[in-house]
Amino acid sequence: MKPTQLQSVLAKSIAAKIPILITGAPGIGKTEIIQAACDEAGADLLPVFASMSDPTEPKGLPSKAQITMGQGTKRGKHLVNIAEFLPYGALRRMKEATRPLVVFLDDFGQSTQAVQASWMQPLGAHVDGNGEKLSEHVTFIAATNRREDRAGVSGLLEPVKSRFTSIINLEVDVEAWIAWALKNDVPIELIAFIKYRPALLHAFEVSNDMVNTPSPRTVYRLGTLLKLGLPPEVELDTYTGAVGSAFAAEFMGFLSIFRELPNPDSIITNPDKVKVPTGKHAPSVSYAICGAVARKTSDTNIDRIMRYIVRLPKEFQVLYIKDIDENVPGIQNTRAFIEWHSENSDLMI
Repeated sequence: MKPTQLQSVLAKSIAAKIPILITGAPGIGKTEIIQAACDEAGADLLPVFASMSDPTEPKGLPSKAQITMGQGTKRGKHLVNIAEFLPYGALRRMKEATRPLVVFLDDFGQSTQAVQASWMQPLGAHVDGNGEKLSEHVTFIAATNRREDRAGVSGLLEPVKSRFTSIINLEVDVEAWIAWALKNDVPIELIAFIKYRPALLHAFEVSNDMVNTPSPRTVYRLGTLLKLGLPPEVELDTYTGAVGSAFAAEFMGFLSIFRELPNPDSIITNPDKVKVPTGKHAPSVSYAICGAVARKTSDTNIDRIMRYIVRLPKEFQVLYIKDIDENVPGIQNTRAFIEWHSENSDLMI
């Protein structure tokens, strides 16, 4: 299932208090999608890191208490020591919640069988380990990597799996990641590169070596390194450590081209004079230019920008139009946008 589809399913499941288990490769955004679904459903999110949990947590903390036994005179009564279980941490919030609360069991497949078994009662009967009711506002969502990811997942107990109403596998979607990246301050050169080489967004490979491979998570973190303004002589090694050698080498080649691009402001100022890309690097340069000027587009400058964009091949015009259509509010009402759509409606099918 794609991220946008999963978010919609989760939001509806939260409202109906239906437990869902999400599976998928490491670093593809499971946690972010769950947070977005909680926001959509108006629910609070309570992460529980199952791989670091103890089997006693859904039951509570053992505590000594005393009760009075016996009847009649004071002499006939006596105190008896008993054990009580006091809710703490996540369990306390699960019992006291007064508004929608999603309990997110993260890394559930990496937890021990004892921890998995301890959550059967909360998941199945909506009670804690003592049989006492949880708040009616609680919904459970869990996430795990798959066994083939070699992320320490040995599987889930069958009676635990069956307590989830559905088990959904999350797939990587490049367009969804790009839309998310544009809203989360990911450097435009990195977004443009992913548009140019979408297969590299998720080239995850299992390895025992101390290397990273490309995934939505590691690509995003590469963006944080780009913002540091590193010296050129250390960029390749640093970026290799973030996303692996193949991605880093190709990205550095793209980056060298991107850094030679005309300033987007010059395109806005002189759209008829700035040269359009030619030669063997024209596709990658055009991707980069479209991404850069899309970030600068507004309803006050689109007329000028379009004078440059229409000089590019049609596939890049479509790329630019789709980008601003999704990310620039109100741009659909401008004359330049409407005229391009009218003349190129056959390209947008």
